[in-house]
Amino acid sequence: MSVFEIAGLIGAVSLILGTIIAVYKKLSKPIKVLLDIRDAVKTLYGKAFVDDAQKIIDTGSVTDSDYVHLQKKYKLYVEKLGGDKNGLPRRKMDDIEDMHKNRNIKTEVPGMVQNTPQHIEKLNILVVDDDTLTHNVISHALSTDYKITAIKDPLKAESILLNNRPQLIILDYNMPQMTGIELAQLIRDMPTHRRTPIIMLTGKKDSETLGEALTHGIDEYVTKPFDIEEFKKIVKKFTQH
Repeated sequence: MSVFEIAGLIGAVSLILGTIIAVYKKLSKPIKVLLDIRDAVKTLYGKAFVDDAQKIIDTGSVTDSDYVHLQKKYKLYVEKLGGDKNGLPRRKMDDIEDMHKNRNIKTEVPGMVQNTPQHIEKLNILVVDDDTLTHNVISHALSTDYKITAIKDPLKAESILLNNRPQLIILDYNMPQMTGIELAQLIRDMPTHRRTPIIMLTGKKDSETLGEALTHGIDEYVTKPFDIEEFKKIVKKFTQH
């Protein structure tokens, strides 16, 4: 191959690459818009599924038609929209499946007198937030009814989760050593806490952060500063039996 043929080949390759780059630049913005739309739809659909599932869970029973309906919606969320299989929708579907499977099982024997304990141990709540003021506010609001374990370092949370087994976890979104989302993901990877309710505290509430929280199994999203009475109602929702 002569020098001129090599030069011609290089020129042809350069032309093709230039054309590809030009086309990519023209299409990159529309593609990004489409991806953003898909993510927004996934977030909205995932939240709608969680809300529908929770309404049925709150009734205390799951009919066959409800079960099939939610199965189809969850399958659409995962297979068509690319939803995370380990996020909050998955956990709600697990709850629905458990309720449907056990719907005919009776936990009490007819005529049996249930003994009411004289002392009921307080439920344990773990608070992970690097802000002392938040610790004080939550402790003041909840310590009458709950046992509060508050820490600032999220890296210490794992040992507490393994040893104390809290019934509710409250996480700050923005922490220096580890974000609340990262810690939530670690928690969901622990078999003992795959379904432990998690409340996320944050100073912002945009669709991107909401979608991120939903994907990683956050049960509730509370924006700082928050109303104490409303916060207590949210906590009660996740701790009442």
